[in-house]
Amino acid sequence: PFSYTAFKDDEIAFISDAGNTIPAGESFTLDVLKEMPLVIREPGSGTREVFEEALTALDVKLSELNIVICLGSTESIKSFVLDTQAAGVFSTHAIRPGEKELFCISRLKNHPIKRRFSFITKQGAEHKLAERFIRFCRSIPPDTSG
Repeated sequence: PFSYTAFKDDEIAFISDAGNTIPAGESFTLDVLKEMPLVIREPGSGTREVFEEALTALDVKLSELNIVICLGSTESIKSFVLDTQAAGVFSTHAIRPGEKELFCISRLKNHPIKRRFSFITKQGAEHKLAERFIRFCRSIPPDTSG
């Protein structure tokens, strides 16, 4: 058995080049999502899993979307969207403060895609190093620059 300790809430949104057609802060409809060229993470990625679950809740199949490529890292998605008109399915926590002016972040209208990051430890075992790591992570102030 494992113990789960909540750490941080996250949101899956859509990032695109700052000069792209979806303005920052804008939301778009499901119909627009189906037409939009998308870059998503590879199978097995937590971000992709959460995105697919959100689509299932909306009765949408991944095959109904205009996926141009699946990539294996958040950094590769960032690079790809900067050179194309595609939007990346992306964790909002994965954009560093110095990168924020490069990207537009948009959302699916009326359907926020949320998830929670948690620490997982084995129950019944002493985890002093894990406890220190959790305390350290919680001591880092959140980025509030937007």
